[in-house]
Amino acid sequence: AQGGKWEGLDRTIEALSPRGALVVDDMTPQDWWTAEHRAHQERVRRTLFEHPDLVTAELAEASGIVVATRR
Repeated sequence: AQGGKWEGLDRTIEALSPRGALVVDDMTPQDWWTAEHRAHQERVRRTLFEHPDLVTAELAEASGIVVATRR
């Protein structure tokens, strides 16, 4: 949901229990995305992959899936 990944991602991550998993879809860039949409997705991707409390992997399935697990 955009509301949990575009806005409030920090709260979404904080709500994860240790070893809890966050699954985020629609992470493969699409030609039809607006510049704003692309910027939001890049910010989400950067946050998930660089967050010190998360172990994150990307799955090249469907619309692009990123799975992050809290340490």
